[in-house]
Amino acid sequence: YYGLTEGALRAFALDLAPVDMRGTALGAFHTFNGIALLPASLIAGKLWDINPSFPFYFGAITSLIAALSLLLFVKKN
Repeated sequence: YYGLTEGALRAFALDLAPVDMRGTALGAFHTFNGIALLPASLIAGKLWDINPSFPFYFGAITSLIAALSLLLFVKKN
């Protein structure tokens, strides 16, 4: 997964940043990514302890909520 997405995500983050702030943008990208991954890993671990399939269900449900949120709240041009 990381091999397929990490390069594209870094490039996207750098494309959004001004040229003189690219290092800061990349650092901020990885900082916020790490901050988000810690609670996600803790939640997945707790769900795994209950039932090993629960983290996958939780991921599917949250992905569906995110996709529906994008459809509902993002303006179309």
